[in-house]
Amino acid sequence: MPKNSNWSWMAVCFVMLMGVAVSVKAQAPPQFKADMLMSGPGGMNMQGKLYFSGGKMRMEMGMGGRNSIMIMDPVKKVVYMVMPEEEMYMEMNANAPGPMKPPKVDAMDPANPCGSAGVTACKKLGTETVNGYASEKWEFTQERQKITAWIATKLRLPIKTTGTDGSTMEFRNIVEGAQPANLFVVPADYEKMDMGGMGGMMGGMGGGGMSGMGGMAGMGDASDQDEAEDDADEDTEATKDWDGTIAEPASIWEEGKGWVMNITITAKGAKKGSDQDFVTNETLTVKYTASFPLNAGMPGVPEMAGPTWMTSPVQVIKGSPEAWAKPVTYTAEWEYQRITKTNTGCDKNDLHGIRPGNTTRTIITKGKTESKGSLSAVPADLDIGGNLVISSDLDSFQFMAVARTNKAGSEQTTEKMEDHCDAKNNTNENSTGEGNVSMGQIDIEDLPLPASRTAITGTKTMPWPADTSRFDIDMEATVQWNITPI
Repeated sequence: MPKNSNWSWMAVCFVMLMGVAVSVKAQAPPQFKADMLMSGPGGMNMQGKLYFSGGKMRMEMGMGGRNSIMIMDPVKKVVYMVMPEEEMYMEMNANAPGPMKPPKVDAMDPANPCGSAGVTACKKLGTETVNGYASEKWEFTQERQKITAWIATKLRLPIKTTGTDGSTMEFRNIVEGAQPANLFVVPADYEKMDMGGMGGMMGGMGGGGMSGMGGMAGMGDASDQDEAEDDADEDTEATKDWDGTIAEPASIWEEGKGWVMNITITAKGAKKGSDQDFVTNETLTVKYTASFPLNAGMPGVPEMAGPTWMTSPVQVIKGSPEAWAKPVTYTAEWEYQRITKTNTGCDKNDLHGIRPGNTTRTIITKGKTESKGSLSAVPADLDIGGNLVISSDLDSFQFMAVARTNKAGSEQTTEKMEDHCDAKNNTNENSTGEGNVSMGQIDIEDLPLPASRTAITGTKTMPWPADTSRFDIDMEATVQWNITPI
């Protein structure tokens, strides 16, 4: 069977999305389709397509060149996990012991979404237009986490949410209208796979602890109080099945207490410009260092997905105490240099009587920003984390790392001008300021897995996708990684 090492991530993001479903006694949301953007704790970033029809939901995700589909039918209480390339699917039934409990996808009242068990605070923040839809903006506090939701009055669903753990969800390019019925069924010729040991893991994830979006699950009308409490009891029991640890390792890659991912990136770039009167040379060098734990582990599913380790700042999915205690750190240092030389001669009659002379102007800017904390206290300015995904045949691996801060760092700038015609015009000035050059996200794929569970190290040179737009210089980076078992 072809490898599908991204399957565990599809499951995680599906659970994150399901958290926006709000159970109340109201009519189903209108039928529509939309582009969906999600980010979660530890840098999980996903894009895909979403379809709603009479409470049914279909989500499509493309990851690593592969397509994955999940279909939820709240009437049947079934979730289908579909793999088009393999022409196979898995079915999770809410009534079977252990599997993920599919949440309801019913409408909610934008004017009063507060009545629900577990909500300790709820307040309206105002009315805003989000992606063309008039929306009521609400802030909820549930299980010690604040969730902000923009509830579209026409769709009666949150079309944007943010959580204090850094997670976000947003619907864009929404198109209303009837959706084809065949989108919400599995093709008849697809082969059904046994869920095996995956059910317990997914049951633990169904409690909504992964993100602020998950915290929205269960908010509903006060008349649903008893049902919500029953659901909460089931979720609490299910969460015991997965707390970020792997109780019965099936391979050496499921053993241990987690990993620490150490990333060092050195990126360099240069640019040259000229016309008849001057020549400009620019260079930029940036060095990033980041360190953080992969504290939560998910077991593999035979012939489908290998083990996955990820960063989770969520208390109920914190993994081993040793991994949870590891620090998170991020540093970025940069140096930008611009040298402009003019050579129009020292004759005052040159260039229409204006004397630019022969000059060399040099600007050098050096800066640094850093942020550090722990999983239990990630700084508000820091987005950091990643994952390590092992292939189902335990032959290869891939990883993702993200580290960035919106906190400006200190910069020192030296500007020197040399007049080669008249030294009396020479200047040398120093100034200080603030700036930033964000690292962003890297994805490294299809690398051979070591034979033993030891430190995973390597180096790769690649075009650098980080946001260096303030300098407008294309860069090449050398990425070094050391992923060490705890």
